[in-house]
Amino acid sequence: MKTKYILKPLLSCLLALSAITAFSASSVHLPNADFQRANAENDWPDDWPRLKEGGSYGADEDGNRFIRLTVSQPGKMIMLYREIAIPAGTEALELKFRYRLSDFQRGEQSWFDARIMMEFMDASRKQVRPNPPAPNFNRNQAEWTEVSRKFLVPEGAAILKFMPCLFNAKSGSFDLDDFSLTPCDAAELR
Repeated sequence: MKTKYILKPLLSCLLALSAITAFSASSVHLPNADFQRANAENDWPDDWPRLKEGGSYGADEDGNRFIRLTVSQPGKMIMLYREIAIPAGTEALELKFRYRLSDFQRGEQSWFDARIMMEFMDASRKQVRPNPPAPNFNRNQAEWTEVSRKFLVPEGAAILKFMPCLFNAKSGSFDLDDFSLTPCDAAELR
């Protein structure tokens, strides 16, 4: 009789834990987010759109591959554009990545810097607000630096427009690597 009273709450706890673990382990589909797999020509990361100018596919001394955005003309926008499907029911996301910034000079306005702009769209491709705040950087950072940002996903959002860029900067190189986008608990952000 006592076993019945212990087993039922124990099983409930185990089911809840497995659901939490499954939720936290799931990730938004972002192929080749560490940039290690190259295209057939071995000159750009596979599954990523190529920039018309100002983009290169670099490697560290240890062979780690990454994307580099470089100002090709002072004041010109250099942007990598990608659309990412958001799983239905996602209420919040955590973006993680690594970056370096070198030879950087802001553009004419204080917000002309290195940043990752993001915008939400619904399934019919109409903008959904509010947009997440853009992680932005304006100081040289020689070593790889890890960044984590959490943000709410507005109701109806189905697509995240993901736009790492050098936003009208005078000069600089913005290295990016190891992106991940994972659903997280929305309660802590409300």
